[in-house]
This record gives sequence, C-alpha cells and structure tokens, in this order.
Amino acid sequence: MLRLAPGIREYNILSMPNTVQQPAISERVLCPIAQIEDPNQQLLGFRGLSPTADS
Repeated sequence: MLRLAPGIREYNILSMPNTVQQPAISERVLCPIAQIEDPNQQLLGFRGLSPTADS
C-alpha cells in the first residue's frame, strides 16, 4: 500500500466504511497497480477499477 500514489491511498482511507464489511476495492486488486512506478499511471489504472474514484 505504501507504493500507491497519494491520491489512491487517500481515496482508500476516506472511503472506508464505518462498519465491518468487505471493502469495494481490496488490497489484492491494488497490488498490480502498486507495481507501477509512475503515480500518474497508477491513478489511471485505479480509475479503471472505480468509476467513483476522482482523486
């Protein structure tokens, strides 16, 4: 998670539900995006996962 672009990390923290339930975007889905070095490319990949991710 530390290798993710700041906008993606912020989105994940701010979108966490108040109750205990399965998150919409899991760490397993984010791992391939974290392997991308360029933060702008990470954001493009992340936006492809979540149409509501505008960060």
